[in-house]
Amino acid sequence: MSPQPPRPSHSSRTSPRIGTVLEVQYRNAGQFLVSYCTNLSRGGLFVSTPTPTPAGKLLTLSLQIPGREEPARLSARVCWTRAEADDYGPAGMGLKFEQLDEVIGAQIDALVAEMKPLKLILIGRAASAWSHMAAMLSSMAYCTPRIVDVGQADAAMLRSADLLIVDITNDPDATVTLLERLAGISDVTVTPAIALCGASAADSLVRASRLASVIRLPADTLELQGRILEALGRVCASR
Repeated sequence: MSPQPPRPSHSSRTSPRIGTVLEVQYRNAGQFLVSYCTNLSRGGLFVSTPTPTPAGKLLTLSLQIPGREEPARLSARVCWTRAEADDYGPAGMGLKFEQLDEVIGAQIDALVAEMKPLKLILIGRAASAWSHMAAMLSSMAYCTPRIVDVGQADAAMLRSADLLIVDITNDPDATVTLLERLAGISDVTVTPAIALCGASAADSLVRASRLASVIRLPADTLELQGRILEALGRVCASR
């Protein structure tokens, strides 16, 4: 699986050796551990940014890890870039680095012991239609899936979620409008979103793809699981 994304913090600095510092902060221990299991432990990370650095360039990656006072600093190389958002995710770049376990290995067990379940919000289907998805999510990660009606999802709920999964098939207007509300929330914490799209909602596909990672239905189970794990571990970078 390709490396996955970060979230905003603050500054832009210059180093005599590596010109750009990317600051990456995780929402909580659960999100960090998903990112660690899917990407970080393999020496990679996808960084969500509208201005990706060209492939081949070296960066300094500053990882702010839950429970650690000082960020872990690693030299990273840009392996690939996504210039614009598409069905698979936001604009950004895949980074490759080494020796992360030497820097944070001792903290992983403590994070596992202290982590709380991830909050996953499911919107756009009746509760019975979400049962298979909820069971799959619970088998994939330590999480508490919650099924919510599109009209009940307020800003506080959207902001506190670790992942929003929205099926836009049955009511494209209301569900895509909800994704637009999520995108408009002014907050340093970015809630990742996945939009499930059946054939009847094809006209809303482009609109949804600007706001979330789109998965077309019916979807292969392995692809679905992989895309969900990628979104759960996604973070955004600042320079």
